[in-house]
Amino acid sequence: MSFPFTHAEVFGENPAALAAFYREVLGWQITQAEGVDYWRIAPVAPGATNTFAGGIARRPDFMPKGWLPYARVDDMAACVAAVTRLGGQVVRAPTAVPRTGWYAVIADPEGNQFAAFQPDPTAFPLPLPE
Repeated sequence: MSFPFTHAEVFGENPAALAAFYREVLGWQITQAEGVDYWRIAPVAPGATNTFAGGIARRPDFMPKGWLPYARVDDMAACVAAVTRLGGQVVRAPTAVPRTGWYAVIADPEGNQFAAFQPDPTAFPLPLPE
């Protein structure tokens, strides 16, 4: 597994209002992603690469209040296996972000949550069984 964290997401009931809040309070550049209920937080320096950024979205049922940091991993299956073996919990099973990668929400043995993220430009959700 690797470090550093790749990005963080902020969750709430009104993501548009949160986007306005963080724009004003922290001066972040935030734009709504086309066609989805998701706001992208741009890296601080225009044109910067490998810079910590993130997003703002509606809070999923499984998420507590707060931010969710994402740590990049090289092998999602190995990561999930280690979580289980070491007494952690998989809160959200690995899920595809289409054409971007896979993520899983994990709780450590003390209940602290974070997400693992494995980049994969071929990631795509499998069709639901009929």
